[in-house]
Amino acid sequence: MRFRLNLIPILLAITSSIQASEYQPYVTIQSIAYSNSIAIKAIADDWQPPFYGGDTALIYGKIESGVHWQEWQLGILERCDYFLEFASQTAEFLYLTKNKLPLAPGKKYEIYINALHNCSQGIKLGRMKQLSSTLRANLAISYLQSDALTDGSLKGSALVAAEKSYDFQFDVDYLYSRDTLFKRRIDTPKGKGYTVDLRLDWQPSKEFSSQLEIIDLTSRVYWNEAPYTIATATSDTKTYNEDGYIHYDPAISGYESYKRFAQTLPRKTSLAAQYRWTDNFEALAEYQDFEIEHFTSIGAGWWPGGGHHLQGLYNITAKAVVLRYMWKQLHLELGGDKTKINQVRYFVFQLSYSHSF
Repeated sequence: MRFRLNLIPILLAITSSIQASEYQPYVTIQSIAYSNSIAIKAIADDWQPPFYGGDTALIYGKIESGVHWQEWQLGILERCDYFLEFASQTAEFLYLTKNKLPLAPGKKYEIYINALHNCSQGIKLGRMKQLSSTLRANLAISYLQSDALTDGSLKGSALVAAEKSYDFQFDVDYLYSRDTLFKRRIDTPKGKGYTVDLRLDWQPSKEFSSQLEIIDLTSRVYWNEAPYTIATATSDTKTYNEDGYIHYDPAISGYESYKRFAQTLPRKTSLAAQYRWTDNFEALAEYQDFEIEHFTSIGAGWWPGGGHHLQGLYNITAKAVVLRYMWKQLHLELGGDKTKINQVRYFVFQLSYSHSF
């Protein structure tokens, strides 16, 4: 991810008129990555083994800094979304061909990939409101400027002719800021838009509490001159290397142009609940919905004393362990499904800190 945080001078100018005793600076870093078919690192390394099968991959990351002032929040942020859906047969086909493994003659593979990518920076304004003695709401809207775009799909099929040879045909319809398929030369487009976030905190009793957070509850990023391609590609032109493996220079027909486009960012919903059965221990349950993938976790929390708070969860979906440490206004979270970086398929990291004057 490429973060610039060049909006800091704007934030400093806005907050310079607020007395130090009235505001609370904060910073938050969030990142989650998941791939159910192959290690996250292997996606960029030509699909190196092992291969697990699957049909989704996602990365969401954000850096945010700002101030809380009474009921208000003002911040700057940079964020990136990478979301991929694909047919399980497509993942298998990519794994076999990238690693030059034998194909089964006569087998037909479904080719389907749907991709969304957006990187933006912007400014955020939020307000917290105590709706009742047990319910608190926080609503925030962010103005975004974007310079990275992918949105569209690729559909087709591949028929295996021999262990090292196959024929394919696919149709593609996608918009982009960089043409990764056909290497079209373009000027980088610019997008502008907004997103709305909502958080609800509910504590009906001393023992039970819950939180609902929806990132990108509603969103639009408007691109006035978004490059796009609608085309059909076939394997009509092919050669073989010295090992007998096939190499393609696809025959392409279609058209390229520019158009206005309104991009919607994937909604990210988190629901968490805690039940404190003693002064020192609590039970935890959490659910996360990223539209293309859903995670369920269970765990427990412990207060060892001195204001320290520890939590441990097991992500049932990703088969991963997540650990958290909270103390005063510090929150640290780290989790994964493997200890070796080249094998990790699920990774989460969060660091947030605020300071009260």
